[in-house]
Amino acid sequence: MGQISCLAFSSSGDRFVLSGGRDIRMYSLETLNEIRRFPGPDEPIRCLALSRNGNSILAGTVGGEIVLWNVARSDPVRTWSGHNNVVASIEFSPDGTSAVSGGWDRLIRLWNVEEGKLIEQFTNSRGRVNCVRFVGDDRILSGGGDGKVRLWDIETGKQTHQFKGRGGEVHSLSVTEDGSRAVSGTDRLLRVWKLPK
Repeated sequence: MGQISCLAFSSSGDRFVLSGGRDIRMYSLETLNEIRRFPGPDEPIRCLALSRNGNSILAGTVGGEIVLWNVARSDPVRTWSGHNNVVASIEFSPDGTSAVSGGWDRLIRLWNVEEGKLIEQFTNSRGRVNCVRFVGDDRILSGGGDGKVRLWDIETGKQTHQFKGRGGEVHSLSVTEDGSRAVSGTDRLLRVWKLPK
């Protein structure tokens, strides 16, 4: 494997998955031994997510596809067209029934994981979307090319808050378990945001 482009930990903290191209590898965190290898799609993988129960993996590709694997099987369960450009970020919902993806086509999409069907679409008209995270079950946080962090309400499909700092393009986001705070990463800065309830 060459350069590692993405990785994700299980919520139990006992394993992780990573990719550096077209396949995915699962490792034990305790032994660092490879547990399983999953053959990937035709396009290189750009982002990964592991469901909280550790049973499913989602991957987004540079060609816009989203691929779902059941950890018990090696072959993909489902592949669908997710975006018209790079899928830069993907995450399972806390209950694992849905997922959010963000792409360089400026779209944030909410998916039914079991069927691979679109539930809702949010448009970030000012720049590509680099990162998306769930805030509980009812909100989504996004960051991207315009340097802003946006909070979206899933039920209404509308942006409720916008956070702007200095530092340029937002490349990464993380949200506390209770949804009260978020951290965003730009080229040279980390910012901590207090999220509204």
